[in-house]
Amino acid sequence: MDRKYENVVFAILMAIVITIPMAFFMTLINVGFESIFLLAFLKSLLVGIIVSAPIAYIVIPYVRKLVEILID
Repeated sequence: MDRKYENVVFAILMAIVITIPMAFFMTLINVGFESIFLLAFLKSLLVGIIVSAPIAYIVIPYVRKLVEILID
């Protein structure tokens, strides 16, 4: 894959990895293991990824720079 897509792919993967457990536990807390759990979880997951992917894409470069400053 072309390196120019690295930031986009990284942001999407980070959004997915973080959103899955967040959506799962928030749905579990709000709905419980009821018959609507799976549908509620999938809706929450979809919204979470749609919201978090662009935010991650924007924020990750700044966080990388901050980490460099803190470590050096």
